[in-house]
Amino acid sequence: MELPPGCRWLRELHSRHFEQMAVLEESYYSPEFITPAAESQRWYDTYPYTTVVAAAGDGIAGFVNLFPVKQAVFDALLAGQYNDHDMTTEAVVDLSRHNGETLEMFLSCIVVAQPFRGSGLVQALLQEAVRPYLPYLDCCNRIITDNITPAGERFSQRYGFRCIGSSTHSSRLYIQPFADFVRKVCSAQNAARG
Repeated sequence: MELPPGCRWLRELHSRHFEQMAVLEESYYSPEFITPAAESQRWYDTYPYTTVVAAAGDGIAGFVNLFPVKQAVFDALLAGQYNDHDMTTEAVVDLSRHNGETLEMFLSCIVVAQPFRGSGLVQALLQEAVRPYLPYLDCCNRIITDNITPAGERFSQRYGFRCIGSSTHSSRLYIQPFADFVRKVCSAQNAARG
């Protein structure tokens, strides 16, 4: 899927981009739920497949953080005891060292700036975000979301996630098989607009 008019992919991210993403995220979430910009940049610098960003002009139009997490982190997410604010680079699975073990996926964040909501940017970001994982699809087991806002819950429901409860920080947890999520994201018939 192509990006909406006026948007372009950012293929090389720098600290200013992560600062802009944090500001954009703060327009929807309280800082207590947001991974600090410096730590998000460490994910990207170590594992570039964790972050997909679209820009418009000098600003960020939207971004996605999607990545495999270590089993202990996934278990804490399932138990509702993990907050994105505490996410570190060490929680991410290094795909360059993947040896066929099961991967558990975390859709940590998807944020689109208000002017680009309903433009198809969500779908484009997701399609780009799942691309690095297609070679590992047989190993990817489940994907989980931790939704702070009603809009996040609507997103999860629209993409076929099933609610499994609440977290200790009052968010709602949703899960589904990763292969099902990829099919929905990559389907040409998926008319979902973000």
